[in-house]
Amino acid sequence: MKMNYGATFKRLREDKGLKIVDLEQPSISRSLIGKFEKGHTRISADRLDKLLSDMGVSHDEFLFLGGETNNNYIYMLLREMGVQSGKPQEKKQLEAMIFKATNDMRQGRGGISARFIRDFGLMIQGALAEEENLQIYDIDIVKKHVRPAVNF
Repeated sequence: MKMNYGATFKRLREDKGLKIVDLEQPSISRSLIGKFEKGHTRISADRLDKLLSDMGVSHDEFLFLGGETNNNYIYMLLREMGVQSGKPQEKKQLEAMIFKATNDMRQGRGGISARFIRDFGLMIQGALAEEENLQIYDIDIVKKHVRPAVNF
């Protein structure tokens, strides 16, 4: 399935409560943004990255939210993580993923995506350590980090 960049961009913009006019710039007109969102035109990677940055969204996060899996930092690390049941093997994979994301952050790689992966991994790690009969949203670390994002 091919990613619809314009539709993904529009969904992100609307989720953030922004109007097209809020993102307009001297080199990026409202018309261009509107046509891009409707799939009537393309936009350069530089312009797209500038618009995403203005919305506080990294390129990797944009691709992740659009379902693009190729060469995507977030998908790569989530795939490596493979945590499903909390078995010792999966817990080791989770620890390795958190370590890799933390290392990437220290070495200036991954950016916001590395931080997202590390925090996501820590959240899962915390959830696995909690009582198994709790609902995921009742776990303290999930309430702190995930619920606010879901409510956004």
